[in-house]
Amino acid sequence: MKKHKLASFSILSILVLFQVLFFTGSLNDFTDVVSLEIQKTAHVLWEKSYPRAYKDAASSIVKDPNGGYIISGFTNSSGKGNYDILILKIATNGSYHWNKTYGAEEEDIGYEIINCRLGGFALASTFTNTSVAVTNSDFLITKLSPTAYVLWNHSYSGPNQDDISSWVGDEGFSIAECSNDDLIAAGVTRGPFNDNDIWLMRLLPTGRRLWQQTYHKKDIDRCFSPHSVLQCQDGGFAVVGYTYNITDSNQVWLIKVDSNGNELWNRTFGDTIGFQRPAALVECNDGGFGILATTKSFGAGDSDIWLIRTNAFGQQLWNKTFGGTEFDGATYLQEMLDGGFAVLGSTHNFGAEQGDAWLLRTDSNGDLSWNFTFGDMFGNSGAAFIFEGDNTFTIAGSTNAEGEPFSDIWALKVRINISTITTTPSSPTETSSAFTIVFVVPFIIVMGMLRRTKLSSKKVRK
Repeated sequence: MKKHKLASFSILSILVLFQVLFFTGSLNDFTDVVSLEIQKTAHVLWEKSYPRAYKDAASSIVKDPNGGYIISGFTNSSGKGNYDILILKIATNGSYHWNKTYGAEEEDIGYEIINCRLGGFALASTFTNTSVAVTNSDFLITKLSPTAYVLWNHSYSGPNQDDISSWVGDEGFSIAECSNDDLIAAGVTRGPFNDNDIWLMRLLPTGRRLWQQTYHKKDIDRCFSPHSVLQCQDGGFAVVGYTYNITDSNQVWLIKVDSNGNELWNRTFGDTIGFQRPAALVECNDGGFGILATTKSFGAGDSDIWLIRTNAFGQQLWNKTFGGTEFDGATYLQEMLDGGFAVLGSTHNFGAEQGDAWLLRTDSNGDLSWNFTFGDMFGNSGAAFIFEGDNTFTIAGSTNAEGEPFSDIWALKVRINISTITTTPSSPTETSSAFTIVFVVPFIIVMGMLRRTKLSSKKVRK
């Protein structure tokens, strides 16, 4: 009986040893290490500038349903003495088609242009009104045909004055279309004590005003950027601006209202001693919001791009800054299908010394996925972009030509190429971890069998 048990143990030990040698030999013969590297490069498909006599600058860009793009902005190249509203049409390859200017001798500046479902475009501008008792600025909204012919335009004064006397200035910056083809517009209205309020108006497609509301928090409250107002999924509206007084500096201010402009809630972001200015607002797929701003309170240096993500009630989920020790500024934002964001701005840190347009992509947590700068050594800035799909963007901005004191409107189309490179070594490679895993397992089995054999031997002696 003893001999039988001992023989069983010996045979089993030989079998286990054979398995160890077999698997060790397999690792030595066939294990390779594969290296994966993700490469990201930017390819400029085309790039154009549109020089005129004096300064021109872009504010926003939309796709033309008839092909190409429409860029809004302002110019003082028309010879009328001050800035005029500028509409520029370019082809899908960036070739110049035509331009239109609107305005009189005083300053008129075009900001956001949008497509209208009923056809044509709507444009938000700040207009100098010389036909009233005291010359000052008003909010001008213009409805344009597909060829930029003026169908109607109306100037609007805030609720603290009438459209005839219009004795304090108002400004218009942002516009969006409602689900029923109405328009929602956002700007600034000034009160009699030189304070400022954020100002919302809802208009019929004909331009007739349905209602207007103002929102006040501190001494100066302003909505001063294109892409600052939108209709929400629930039919209400959201607008972003900033709120400021001497003791509290300025903060980003997000306001949510119902379909009649009645405030539901508001949130502020940023510290009370620094500088924060919002540039763009988007509603995210989950009903929350993405806010793009420029800040001097956080980040790496002079000013940085600041991205804030909130839930549907405006409560902050996270915020991120992007930039270096010099000036970086934010201009445009879009949520992407994966929940991340594409961000446009300008930088004096990562491109030419005079500034470049800066395009960034983040994941859904705001972490940077990639970033690229575009421009030459003479100074460039990005205003807005259109996402074309397939990591392709059409960007509108401004550029300074060599030796020229004035900027020109500038457009470019870029594709971000993302590729995976696989690297395999020329000779097989073994790893120490493989030996450890294979060797420990049979050792435990052998020890267990030794213990069981000793117990059996004691029983036989009895």
